[in-house]
Amino acid sequence: LEQGALSGKYDTTHPFPKGSDRANAYGESLAEIEELNKAIADIAENHDAKVAQLPIAWAISKGTLPIIGATKVHHVEDAADAINIELSDDERVNLDTTINHIQTLLPNSPEVEIIYEVDSEFLNQNFETFLGR
Repeated sequence: LEQGALSGKYDTTHPFPKGSDRANAYGESLAEIEELNKAIADIAENHDAKVAQLPIAWAISKGTLPIIGATKVHHVEDAADAINIELSDDERVNLDTTINHIQTLLPNSPEVEIIYEVDSEFLNQNFETFLGR
């Protein structure tokens, strides 16, 4: 979740810890990230989901397998539950449009490239097994 940037935890009134790697990477872009987090939060609310689950569900809906960094058990559990969130076409377009707009505002926005595409049916069938459920 981009070092917490897309978790909904940080915004312009609750910035990243000063001097942290995430502050150095995203601190100057918090206003733009806040716009994306607002779109994410609105959609999360529609699905009775946590904000941090939506970027995972979004990535999965696009045929990718997100790599998450979890520091707590509930992070892994939330990520596992994100696989059950089915975004509508309109929701995906909304998120895609928002991120494309934000990328035009960020000075050194990296290009995102899908390296591997994942069969979402395979992922759905095997994710629970992977987690030992």
